[in-house]
Amino acid sequence: MVAAFIIGVSVFFQVGLLLLGPIAFALARETKTPILRIGLPLAAGLSTAHGLIPPHPGPLAAIGILGADVGKTIAWSLLVVGPPVALVTGPLLARWVTPRVKVGFAGLGESASSTPSAPHTPGFGISIFTILLPVLLMLVKTAVELPWFANHAVAGTWQADFRTWADFIGDPTVAMLVAVLFSFWSFGRACGLTSHQILRFSEDCLAPAAGVLLVIA
Repeated sequence: MVAAFIIGVSVFFQVGLLLLGPIAFALARETKTPILRIGLPLAAGLSTAHGLIPPHPGPLAAIGILGADVGKTIAWSLLVVGPPVALVTGPLLARWVTPRVKVGFAGLGESASSTPSAPHTPGFGISIFTILLPVLLMLVKTAVELPWFANHAVAGTWQADFRTWADFIGDPTVAMLVAVLFSFWSFGRACGLTSHQILRFSEDCLAPAAGVLLVIA
């Protein structure tokens, strides 16, 4: 649930399901755990993040309609509302549902491979930082709009310049773009991938994402 919630912050629900689904099936098969015991927390973490946390399109649309603050929405979603919702609809619900609903998964998850796609994998810290980077950038924008900072942001001072840059880089679209470009290094170059391999991965990702964006638009 926690892994799905973190990963779900910056990827679409469908993409997160494709990323984590094979792992869930393989884990259930290896540990002889009912698939619902793992699958429901996975789905709960992804759907909670997708439905509550910017820069996902649903929360951004609600923020635009209600005139809410992006940073405060992120803070409430990450710290107050999201975790208990995911906990109740994930692990707690799975404990009640699993004994009552039998689901077979013969053959599912066998495509999950232990062979890495890159010469070496990124560390845990840089992985979490890359995933949460767009959220962190949007929180910076909210921080500079707080009264204690805004009162010192006089035109021509470094505070004013910093606030201008923070407003720009904290825009959800720009924040996601920065995160994507950073991931080309953290999940690409730093892991030993060549420019050609990074380009191929990007092209493979564009096809399914384009369909989702078309439906949303």
